Amino acid sequence: MNVKGVAFLARKQFLETHIGTSQFESLLQELAKTCPLFGHPILPSTLIPADAFLALNEAAVERFFNGDQQIYWTWGEKAAEYALTNSYKVFIKGRDWKGFTLVMHRIWNMYFDRGELKTDYRDECAHIHIHG
Repeated sequence: MNVKGVAFLARKQFLETHIGTSQFESLLQELAKTCPLFGHPILPSTLIPADAFLALNEAAVERFFNGDQQIYWTWGEKAAEYALTNSYKVFIKGRDWKGFTLVMHRIWNMYFDRGELKTDYRDECAHIHIHG
């Protein structure tokens, strides 16, 4: 499975804001020794092997956040905040939760190249399922 570069760029933006560009570049140089992809520019459409993306995240947690895995929650919140205030703000502004859930499969496909996200509705609730 691959993670698309858009996820990398979101992580990059967060890390550069919180630790500085030079620290982030230093981390990438180190990771490039085992995954040469990190030694090249990464575009939103770049496919990054999931294990390499996870290694980047784990290395950042260890190096910059003293191994505190709670930072993953912060990253998730910031990613959602970014998406909901930029890309998908039309759904939030109109409080169109059902419309938002109808396009969630597109969001999944923006970040990953495998698996399928499906949504069904029961009792005024959206149930989201990821398969494969």
